[in-house]
Amino acid sequence: MKNPERIREVLSDANDQFKNGNRYKSAPSLLAIFHEGLDVPDETIIASALYGNLKFSYPEGQPEKGEYIVDKDGGWTPEKNTTTSAVHYARNNGEPLLVHNYWAQRPFPEDVFSCKEISLSPNGLFEETDFANITAPRPVLSRIVDIPGRLLCFLRRIFRR
Repeated sequence: MKNPERIREVLSDANDQFKNGNRYKSAPSLLAIFHEGLDVPDETIIASALYGNLKFSYPEGQPEKGEYIVDKDGGWTPEKNTTTSAVHYARNNGEPLLVHNYWAQRPFPEDVFSCKEISLSPNGLFEETDFANITAPRPVLSRIVDIPGRLLCFLRRIFRR
């Protein structure tokens, strides 16, 4: 199971394409990953692939003063893959997940998609917000069909500025 490594590879490849596209028109860039199978990662694995593996760090000989940190081996760092604004991850026809890039040059605003979103806050903690329509859930296919329309509306607003 090399999901974190595979996500990082796909992100790096996509980021190179986004850089090329942004030479022509500057806009937020979204990587959409559709993953089906038995080895589909959960939200923690996806976040660790993008932001780094969770590690326990402590001063030598003082493990009681230790803390969990996110290592800089993730797909996103202040120096790496900053052209990618967010990753939209759909797993086994389940609820999609949007993970925002804290260091994105052109970030997406929250609530562009009707799904759960994960953001890194300035204090280093992950914040989850669920923008899915809880009172009237829609079938997966209608949500996927809705994505391009909502994305086009968002892009029109950006390009009018």
